[in-house]
Amino acid sequence: NNGRWVNLKNLGPEVNTEKDEDGVFISANGKHLYYSSNGLAGMGDLDIYRSTYDPVTSSWSEPINLGYPINSVENDIYFVLNADEKFAYISSVRNENVGEQDIYKIDMTNWKPVDLSQREMMDKLTEPVKLVQPVAPVGQTRSFKMSLLIVDDASGEVVDASVNFKNKKGNLLPVKSISIGLFEIDVTSAPNSSTLYKFNVSSKGYATFSSSFYFHGLTASALQDTIRLEKVVIDLPYPLNIYFALNSDQPLSTDEMQNLLAMLMSNKTMKVEIGGHTDNFGAEEYNLNLSQRRANAVKNFLIKSGADANRITAIGYGTSKPVASNQTKEGRRKNRRTEFKILEE
Repeated sequence: NNGRWVNLKNLGPEVNTEKDEDGVFISANGKHLYYSSNGLAGMGDLDIYRSTYDPVTSSWSEPINLGYPINSVENDIYFVLNADEKFAYISSVRNENVGEQDIYKIDMTNWKPVDLSQREMMDKLTEPVKLVQPVAPVGQTRSFKMSLLIVDDASGEVVDASVNFKNKKGNLLPVKSISIGLFEIDVTSAPNSSTLYKFNVSSKGYATFSSSFYFHGLTASALQDTIRLEKVVIDLPYPLNIYFALNSDQPLSTDEMQNLLAMLMSNKTMKVEIGGHTDNFGAEEYNLNLSQRRANAVKNFLIKSGADANRITAIGYGTSKPVASNQTKEGRRKNRRTEFKILEE
């Protein structure tokens, strides 16, 4: 009204996640919403999804991954579609690129929604799981037991651990401890929609393990999986997959920091160093300052979440510790990183 936008409304947890949603595009007929996300089960970092509007319920459907070859293991973003929906354009990172993100044209005339089966997505997200006792007729939402056995990666011995299990809305689910290292969770799977669960496992002396389970039409009464924890190593850098906007020190995602927080809370005497690193683009002084600010941002998050400030050191290394050549785009990508290393157990 009067040339002004009104009634700003969040599309809610069916579309949005706790991570990044970007590059939004609405089709000319207003029926389809296209956007990129790295908070849904996908093929790489940012994948492109489509949600369909239901005018009866005034709501958006569960997002559908556009699938390969539109999506890749890298960032796929800024999807736009012409009015007759025959052609689309995206920005993506591919082997034949002339720079980093390049623009691609897509023939959409034969595209159909991809039904990413539970098996295909589980292969991408987790270690293979064992399906037990197929039951229940197709068409019904099924409840079943998820059993997790936590073991030492090297010895295979059972580990005393704690498990944090969430649904895609971020709500914690009850986790039942059956015995040392063995846990059971009640989960569901629906025939015509996808169900995503995220979890992490922490134990004293071990690196926090995090992963996801993605179910679509699963026909089972039980699932069993074994989680293998790796012991922490002193002075070994571990990557923190934290996303920052360009030239910003504000984290855009918190999952990896939450995992580090869980490790600190499980290991009451552990001391860690947060290291910020950049590639060699830009002035050296600016890169050093930016890396320090980003390391500080991680430290501040941990402290505000309950960690002991005396156990956390933040250092910005700028360009001084590259792990790959800055002469290639892949090398620069690897050098732009945030890490942590354990100083004392």
